[in-house]
Amino acid sequence: MPVANLDEVDCRPTEDITVAEDNVPTDAADDTDGMTFTDSSSVQSGSDFQSSVSSRASSVTGFHSDVSRPDSSLATEVSLSVCSDSTSRPQTPADSSRSATPVESSRFPSTSAVKEPPISSVFKDLGVVNPKEDPRKIELSLQCVNTCLVKVRSLLPTAWVPIIDRNSFHFLLLSDTTPKAVQREVIVTFQGFVSINIHCESIFSNQTITKVPIPSLAEDEKSCQLFCEQSVAVCREVMNYDVCVGADHAVTRKIWPTIPQTYVDRNPYQERSFKETCRSVSCLWLVSVGKGKAPRCENCSSVYKSLKRREEFLTSEEAHPCTPNIFLTPDQVNVKLKTQHDDIRKKDKRIYYLEKKVQDLLEKEGVEIESDLDIALRHILASTELTEIQKMFLECQISNAAKSDKRTIRWHPTMIRLALHIKSKMTNSGYDGLRDSGAILLPHARTLYDYSHAIQAQDGISDGILELVKERVDGLKKEYQKYHVLLCDEIYISQNLVYRGNGRKEGKGDELVGYTRLDEVEKEVSDFETYIESKFTGKEEKEKEAQLAKTMLAYMVKGVASNVKYVVAGFPLRTLTADTMYAKTWNVISRLEKANVKVLAFICDGAPTNRSFIKMHTPLTKLKSKVVFDTLNFASPEERPLYFISDVCHLIKTIRNCLHNSGDKKTRYLQKNGEKLEWKTIVRLYLTFKDCNFRKSFKLNSQNVFPNKFSCMNVRNAALVLSDTVALDIEDQKWTGTTELVKFIRYVNKFFDCLNGAYSYEDKRTRNKNLAPYTSAWDPRFDWLGVPHPQHPNPIEDEVLDVPFLKYLEDWSDEVQALRIDPKKKEKMLLAHQTLYGIEMSIRGIAGSIRYLFENLKEPPKFILARVFSQDPLEQHFSEQRGACGGSRNPNAAQFASKMAASAIERDLGVKHRRSNSAEVTQKGMEITNEPLPKRRRQRK
Repeated sequence: MPVANLDEVDCRPTEDITVAEDNVPTDAADDTDGMTFTDSSSVQSGSDFQSSVSSRASSVTGFHSDVSRPDSSLATEVSLSVCSDSTSRPQTPADSSRSATPVESSRFPSTSAVKEPPISSVFKDLGVVNPKEDPRKIELSLQCVNTCLVKVRSLLPTAWVPIIDRNSFHFLLLSDTTPKAVQREVIVTFQGFVSINIHCESIFSNQTITKVPIPSLAEDEKSCQLFCEQSVAVCREVMNYDVCVGADHAVTRKIWPTIPQTYVDRNPYQERSFKETCRSVSCLWLVSVGKGKAPRCENCSSVYKSLKRREEFLTSEEAHPCTPNIFLTPDQVNVKLKTQHDDIRKKDKRIYYLEKKVQDLLEKEGVEIESDLDIALRHILASTELTEIQKMFLECQISNAAKSDKRTIRWHPTMIRLALHIKSKMTNSGYDGLRDSGAILLPHARTLYDYSHAIQAQDGISDGILELVKERVDGLKKEYQKYHVLLCDEIYISQNLVYRGNGRKEGKGDELVGYTRLDEVEKEVSDFETYIESKFTGKEEKEKEAQLAKTMLAYMVKGVASNVKYVVAGFPLRTLTADTMYAKTWNVISRLEKANVKVLAFICDGAPTNRSFIKMHTPLTKLKSKVVFDTLNFASPEERPLYFISDVCHLIKTIRNCLHNSGDKKTRYLQKNGEKLEWKTIVRLYLTFKDCNFRKSFKLNSQNVFPNKFSCMNVRNAALVLSDTVALDIEDQKWTGTTELVKFIRYVNKFFDCLNGAYSYEDKRTRNKNLAPYTSAWDPRFDWLGVPHPQHPNPIEDEVLDVPFLKYLEDWSDEVQALRIDPKKKEKMLLAHQTLYGIEMSIRGIAGSIRYLFENLKEPPKFILARVFSQDPLEQHFSEQRGACGGSRNPNAAQFASKMAASAIERDLGVKHRRSNSAEVTQKGMEITNEPLPKRRRQRK
């Protein structure tokens, strides 16, 4: 590192240096702070000695051209220059600049990454040993030390400066620039042990470098001579090697910060061989001087070769066509797009001419094929590797195309379901246009109408859908397949009326759909409120007018270990209250339990009405935090517990929102262990690397770093910000005051992974064991979440996040509550209390549901996925509702009921939904079933 003028170095002798003589009186030792001298006339007081040594420090350590020349006058003077220990070296301007610059601070690897400094291979032939240091103190006279110093200065090469500390000689090789910098340092203790520092990095620690160990320094002249010669020999041996220049590849300078296991060396020690370089964290520092080759160690050579390969890629005008665009430069992207555009134009022309040629050949030379040839073609078709759904589709197309009378066409049930799904994704004219093109045979829209309206659309609980659910559940063989979760959520609807004709069905008349529907109890309560209001106000009692519905409260039942998934109820409401939700929810649960559908858990988001509804129940497990996560399911015959769960995807968004609103001049001020948790750190990380071609923090983009009212609703954007990748990138920057933020992001990331496993092999596919399915009631992840099994507790294996998640949040709350500040400010220093309530309720609710299935069933399931306790299927149904209502964003009450009935016929087709806010993605394809679909009977006039 660069150093200041060595005249400023503290030259006071310490208690560890003892220069003794046998004939010196004991009182002299007391007067000189433990130092004795041969000549009694030279005895000085502590302050006099300090001023004497300080006045002569420049003559020993001054940076003159004749610093290595012996000076006879120094033999009669006390020229003792003592510096501080190497482990407590005074900070220089270069040190302070290096610690103040983020890029410079990243060049020194952490102690956890590099356990020991690398030992250069160039000294293997020098007989390096590792003796134990002799703890004995060596008592030397001042004359002996002064003599050794003079001899060393006479033997040292130019530009080497010797100085002495309390127990060793320091030989410093200084740069030839101004100000001076210590480029190499050889430390030889009085006991004869050698250590070498290159750029303040130790490459030898308490190990000798010469073949013959340096003897201990003694009073006799022979020992002093040998000690000085061997010490200077070590310095000359060090000069035979050059400092590694690193991977100084100037063309790729912009991507140096992105290379893993490297750092940028800004050359603060003023080496002549390089100005700035990219150095490996395991650089060997000293390399032998070779002819025609740059002095570069093997570790930095591998980095240099990697940069050379990247240079070829960056300088090439056209990259490989399969390279993703995120790894290309802007010029390469433009070349790639132009090339693809030209290829598409050429292929389109070729396809056009080939199609025209084939059509002409068919018209001129086409013949009808015989039955044998038809069988052969069918055999070829059967021999190809097609999926079951592809084979079924082609067989239907071929068999129906051969029929001349369309009235004889019979459609497979799976084809009906596929056609219903296609029609729900496009307009009526789009579906008719696809049929009329002749490329594909599909059922007529009138045929599909009979299937989609087989179940009578109705408000509230759908009797037809409930009957379908009962039939499917009764057909399940395993007991654990009969357990389900109930999802609940609201959707805004258009406030208008729709006339619905119910035909000639007995007991059913025509009606206007769009008003709120009140049951008998709710109607009586409303009438009683009107009566009380009239008594107090004195006004005449008037009949309340029916109100238009504003929202639709929907309920979906989903199997825990089966593919049952139906929206069974939809209640049009004007305003949802906790009392209304209590009555509607338990009405749905009672109807499901009567249909042999066992409801294990109730899942909703963190809306205030939902929390008020949950708090209305009497908990089975009373907690200190007063969180209600279970209650008695009085609608079940065996009186099972009912668990309450807050949707984890909504929780991750609310956690992100709390962090996004944290900082100066914002609504929150998150603080943990004295450190601020602010969103501006995320913004700073994104802006640091956003312009790099090969950049870190690739999960950050403008959508999740600067969220708007649309992107903030996307779960993926929140999960990308609160990911372990972002935490690692922040930690690599070594910014001050970000330790707690990194720890917080890691906690949230692991919490989300533990409760978000989507399919059975996701942990193997992503190499993330936290996404594995749950296979036992005492899974170790429950212990980390904070709900250990009372009989089978497991130790926490995570070395970094060694405190359970709930305990981490509790300690955070206790720390803030202990502060003597305004209670309103305390709330701003924590996550929102609604979020904390939902986190604990979800963890305990999911753990309780999984443990109930594994511990209370005779034949428990093989595994349970955490994703089944998510609200995503209902959110996906809402997106289908919005997509099927035409130009309006929100459906009306009639459209919602009709789509709900049609979805029950379509079922889950296993179609992957891309770019969806919900994470409900089915990994398997569409299943083929021969089960006939219910069909609406046409009424004869």
